Amino acid sequence: MSPGAQNFQYDLDGEGFVKLPILKKVKLAGMTIQEAETFLEKSYADYYVEPFVSIAVKIDGCLFLQDVLAWLRW
Repeated sequence: MSPGAQNFQYDLDGEGFVKLPILKKVKLAGMTIQEAETFLEKSYADYYVEPFVSIAVKIDGCLFLQDVLAWLRW
């Protein structure tokens, strides 16, 4: 993991939404992993400098967001 990176786990609900800090409820259903990562990075760019989001799928079908790396805008 990169310095300053943090791991967080967020689960999708039955309708494909995930509740995230700052962004609140976001729909990721229908997106590929890469599309969801890009979407979240662009969404968090309003709040952080160069946000980085990495998504991994757990065996039970939930999404795991890892290595969320971002710096606050000054």
